[in-house]
Amino acid sequence: LERKSKDSALSERLMRIHRSLLLSEDDSSKLSTKYINFLTKWYGNNSLWGNLKSRNPSAYRAMIDRRTESLITRAPDLAHVLEMCSPSRNSDTDWKFVSPGNTYFLAGALDVKYSSLGKRWADNSPGIVYQEIDNAGHALLSDAPSEISDTILGILSKEVVRPSLTQRFTSDVYNKVSRNISKKNSMANQSVKQKTEVKPGSLDMELFVIQLFASKNSKGVNGIGWGEQGKATNKINERKGFIISIISEDDYFVGIGEVSPLNGVHVECLEDVKKQL
Repeated sequence: LERKSKDSALSERLMRIHRSLLLSEDDSSKLSTKYINFLTKWYGNNSLWGNLKSRNPSAYRAMIDRRTESLITRAPDLAHVLEMCSPSRNSDTDWKFVSPGNTYFLAGALDVKYSSLGKRWADNSPGIVYQEIDNAGHALLSDAPSEISDTILGILSKEVVRPSLTQRFTSDVYNKVSRNISKKNSMANQSVKQKTEVKPGSLDMELFVIQLFASKNSKGVNGIGWGEQGKATNKINERKGFIISIISEDDYFVGIGEVSPLNGVHVECLEDVKKQL
């Protein structure tokens, strides 16, 4: 509830700035000052951003300029995302079938919050590899773009296979997958092209329901759809769909997605989707 309250307050603050600018007759340079002040305070959290302003003034200035330009036109979008997609709205069961196998967690050494999280996750989940970027904070792409690029390139150039934490990977399956990868690498080295075939082994699905709100105190969203369905008088109060998990026959590949038909936009309804699945 505390996180939800903070995200809602931040969303409302952005909307207050946006509404005040709509009513202002000042030129654009003066209008941007409010967003610059907002961002300066936001990026002033040194435990997160690692005092980027002092360490790398040019990167800090470029980031403020980019974010200011974006907020001038996209502030309502960001405010809506903060309000509707706050992590506090997620259910703890949303990720219960997700395995963290072959997951890399990158964080800046000066980012106290997320470097601490990454270390704890890596300690508790053998499938997670934690990598730390020296002398960088939370804004990794602005703070250390070359280091991030080199790190990701190094990760992608390797094939690391570790057993899943879900017990779905037995030792026999793990050894089988390892042998298959070794064989594939051997054939690749000999420049032999081979078609990759993935056979689905199992499919799981779980219904989800998301309540829709136009604002903090107004339930439902108006005007979604085409034609008659898209009229402002038409209101949709919730979004329903299925989270889908497909696992290959050899337990090596896992695909996760969702399907959520929307009345007025898609020809299928939720019952049609359920029957097809």
